[in-house]
Amino acid sequence: MNIFEYTYYQVYEWNLRKWGAKDVPEYKAMYILALLMFLNVCTIGLFLDKIGVIKFLSWPKFSIILVLVGFCLIAFYNFVYNGKFKTIEKNIRGSRYRKERTIHL
Repeated sequence: MNIFEYTYYQVYEWNLRKWGAKDVPEYKAMYILALLMFLNVCTIGLFLDKIGVIKFLSWPKFSIILVLVGFCLIAFYNFVYNGKFKTIEKNIRGSRYRKERTIHL
């Protein structure tokens, strides 16, 4: 398991609890994770633009949107395609990551 699967599962579980299964939480979690990855890449791009390595702000908007769509496709094939989110859910429910969240007072 990697950090992306765990983050996906946390967002998926939150969506499932908040709005239920009828609201397609697997796709919402996929879009949120793709947006987070995109914002991380944009932050790195803006930093590199600020120090003068690349000209990130002069890129065409179409190419930046294409990168966002690419992240959505990557997230779809890694988390939703062929019901992969079900196996992620099954793996995390019984894992040690789940048990470490419990706070004993």
